[in-house]
Amino acid sequence: MVHISCICPDSTCIVSGSSDDTIRVWDARTGEIVVGPFEGHTDLVRSVAYSPDGTCIISGSYDHTIRVWDAKTGKVVAGPFKGHTESVTSVAYSPDGTCIVSGSYDQSIRVWNAKTGEVVAGPFEGHTDLGQISCNTLLMAPALLLALMSTPSGYGMPRQGRLLLAHLKATLVRSCQLHTLLMALACFWLL
Repeated sequence: MVHISCICPDSTCIVSGSSDDTIRVWDARTGEIVVGPFEGHTDLVRSVAYSPDGTCIISGSYDHTIRVWDAKTGKVVAGPFKGHTESVTSVAYSPDGTCIVSGSYDQSIRVWNAKTGEVVAGPFEGHTDLGQISCNTLLMAPALLLALMSTPSGYGMPRQGRLLLAHLKATLVRSCQLHTLLMALACFWLL
């Protein structure tokens, strides 16, 4: 089963992560495999993303690790990055490609040096909602991290969301219920 896919910056290829613990790169026009399978994870690959220049692919896995791959050869160029204590559900590059941000079911977000794997910010913690937290959306600006985190449905509860905003230079972290943010945005829109 394919869990995630992402298109490369020049729109020629698609990368996919799968429950067979592998990653593949596909030609976006023909659907043929261009590179892969990339092997190294020991559990399903839950998240993949291209570097801004398209030369590398990052992956996050249920094996609690993050890896950086050469997009042309499928060879590991960095990692595994270790630190999360549960499945890594989201990965993203910073706009300049120097950092990687990851979200995990361990209810934390970490920012890593893309080359060395050192944690450069975080872990950002504090979400205490019931159930496991999945960081669904990660966006990075040069000094800001924006993460949409949600409790998966299926625990007898409706899907609940929180928004985390972190200023990386000042290590300022703000978190609010997603519905609070949406209400504020709706009020702003009505003005």
